Amino acid sequence: MSKQRYSKKFETGFETDVSNIFGESKELVDTLHRQKVTIQELDNSKLTIKERLEETLHQLKLMGYKERTMSDYKYHIERYMKITEVNLISEMDKDSLLLYINHNNVSRSTMRIRLKLMKAVLNKWYSEGIIQHDFWSEIRIKVNEEVKIGASQDEIETLLGSLDFNNFTELRDGTMFLLMWETGARLGTICQVTYKMLDLDAKLISYSGESMKNYRYLTLPISDRLKIMLSTLKKVSREVLEYNQVRIGTGHVFLSSLANPMESRTFSKRVKYYKERTGLENINPHAIRRGFAKRLLDNGLSVPLISKALNHKSIETTTRYLHIDNHELLDAMRGIE
Repeated sequence: MSKQRYSKKFETGFETDVSNIFGESKELVDTLHRQKVTIQELDNSKLTIKERLEETLHQLKLMGYKERTMSDYKYHIERYMKITEVNLISEMDKDSLLLYINHNNVSRSTMRIRLKLMKAVLNKWYSEGIIQHDFWSEIRIKVNEEVKIGASQDEIETLLGSLDFNNFTELRDGTMFLLMWETGARLGTICQVTYKMLDLDAKLISYSGESMKNYRYLTLPISDRLKIMLSTLKKVSREVLEYNQVRIGTGHVFLSSLANPMESRTFSKRVKYYKERTGLENINPHAIRRGFAKRLLDNGLSVPLISKALNHKSIETTTRYLHIDNHELLDAMRGIE
């Protein structure tokens, strides 16, 4: 026997107007709409910044974000929590954000950096519906753009001339300095260079997409001097690996004295040491990168090609690297008819 839908009717003795059965709920919904409170907001009212940050960092890691980028996000969000004592996402607001970015009366440049990194995370949470109002969008930090001059050829030669290439540490550091100068690579990229990226016979280095900030593969030439320094460093590095009883290395070109891949923080400390030792102020990695860009410009390369060599996303970024003084501009424009 086939099943049939139960349809027996009962006489209740009264009639029910079902149109108002959800009357009270409707009033509640109307009230919530008037207050612009959504179901998502109710769910997120007790969501902590800490737990959401952990989830966000996990997502970014799966998406292939750089460790340095994720570390910066984590640092500033946690600092924001500590300074403002705000722990719930629902409690984040414009006043607390301003309190954080201006903490310790830092320079406007530092304020802008803090705001930029905070905005990166907040915009993601806003797009995901975790935060309902983009209270940060109205905050603007105006900074007078300081002209930063790149390192010069003379400064690089003075620095290299002060190093003892019979010392492993100074040979390694000198090779890193020269590689920066000849290819304009960022310090983070230099630290990730492996022997697979080098073709010493052809005098080429091919930076992998994973080592570059914008994930763009790039091949650039190197000089005979740099080729010799890299070859020498490779031989000495084998001794460092053997001394530390490391049978299989990571393939990184630049190693610490403990045979670990060189880290940006460690090299930055070395840069500070060399600045104090030589009296050279303009030899930091950023200055060397700017000097590389200016050297290419002085040798006749076009801005688009320089932008390609620097692995910039836009030419606008490249133009900020090129210190062109007013005399150069006048000389160039006088030749235009």
